[in-house]
Amino acid sequence: MKDIKIIIAILFLLLFIGACTENSNEQEEYNFVRFGLLVNPNGQIIEYPNAKQNIPETDTYNHVTIRTIKIPVVLTSKLKNTPTDVFYEINTEGSFNEFVASPQNKITIPAGKLVDTLRITFKNNWKEANANKIKVKIIGTSDPSITIGWPNSVKKMNVLTINLGDLEKTRYFFNQNIYSLAGVENEELLIPILFSQPVTNAIIGNFNFIKPNFEVLSACDGLGSSFKYSLERMPFTDGVSQIFYKFKLLETTPFASNLKLNLNIGLNNFILFGANQTSLLKPLNVNRQGDVAVNFYNSTDLFYRTFGKAWYFNTSTNLCDWSDFNTFTKPVPVPLGSEFDNGKGFHKYRIGFVANNAPIGTNPFDLRRFYAGANVSSPGYTVIQALDFFPDNGTSTSKGIVKIVPQVLSFIKTSNGATINIPICGSGNYFYESVKNRWVIYLELHCDETLLNGNSDVIKPMYIYSNNNGYADPDALSLPCPKRSNL
Repeated sequence: MKDIKIIIAILFLLLFIGACTENSNEQEEYNFVRFGLLVNPNGQIIEYPNAKQNIPETDTYNHVTIRTIKIPVVLTSKLKNTPTDVFYEINTEGSFNEFVASPQNKITIPAGKLVDTLRITFKNNWKEANANKIKVKIIGTSDPSITIGWPNSVKKMNVLTINLGDLEKTRYFFNQNIYSLAGVENEELLIPILFSQPVTNAIIGNFNFIKPNFEVLSACDGLGSSFKYSLERMPFTDGVSQIFYKFKLLETTPFASNLKLNLNIGLNNFILFGANQTSLLKPLNVNRQGDVAVNFYNSTDLFYRTFGKAWYFNTSTNLCDWSDFNTFTKPVPVPLGSEFDNGKGFHKYRIGFVANNAPIGTNPFDLRRFYAGANVSSPGYTVIQALDFFPDNGTSTSKGIVKIVPQVLSFIKTSNGATINIPICGSGNYFYESVKNRWVIYLELHCDETLLNGNSDVIKPMYIYSNNNGYADPDALSLPCPKRSNL
């Protein structure tokens, strides 16, 4: 009986060794290289290392942007002790050939690695959709033991066909709508323009994106004044997603002028989307003391809001009425140690209305209701610098004047994606209300709605409170009540 048990044990051991040998040989058979391109249900490439194992590799891909295509070259093998060269060739169908493949001719998979990347970078747009193809084919390796493509598979993934489809339009916009000038000769600013996908010199050519113009909202700024300046586009390398214009002031100016920089249209396959106008302002130079702005925000509470009452025409009653609103309110960041720093990197006299989930905005000045039909991501719903406080006599700790920082707010229509620009300015006063332990702001917001309804100066009176304590309607105003508009 003992001898039988020993024989059975020996047989099991031989079977186990045989299975291991069989598996080892099977592993040696799987020694091949292929393309490992993965595409999500929206037709977008999933780049390593974010690959999903449950998505099958594809040997055809429809490319509709100018972004670089990153193609994984995958080695299925035991890890190699030496680098492996994978040679490839490219053929095209159609007339378009303004692209570069890198590295050229071969991909080198480093020792100890199983994946490397072949990049196809575009130098220009293609003009006809679905008329051009790029075919990439693996043709050999530096290791004769490595076969090409999946073994015994119909879709071997050794050839990848890239169809150049209907090219997606490039969106472009300013990244902010206001810049401050000290007004000193030779002062310079770099003003970026952002793009939704990479651009090249060949694509942009000599197109001038910015059209400058001195514009003022007469209700707040008076006639204003011009000054001498220069504006030039800076050189850039292909493949960037933003370019810069350099603004230079050629003379010292005492004026608080409002120079508007408008984005031009007309470049083929480009579309304006977002902030399309920015302002260069010289701030008022007055003596101020104290940290007034801190009364209207809480930097430790992301969800801190100010509350408001806006005076408006109620179409239900055909009477003037007060509308409740609230707004995420934030400090304005400034460099530590700069002129207006409160010691914590925040502006002593300015606050902004900014939500927590950019680019989704908040409800500054109750504009969500005044301008219905705008995308919630409209730049006009994010006012980084909104209000500027001026204490009485420069030193008062309980009251003063407040000014709206003059700027242009851009609203994107949900109906067609068009942008409506509304210049704003205005002023009012602020004070501390001890009985209700809150700060109160009274404002008259001036809006230039020329592009919306032809009215160049629409006044929107409102109150803004630092908290919601005793939130009763104010007395009715003798001022006309503004109507709400659909964009």
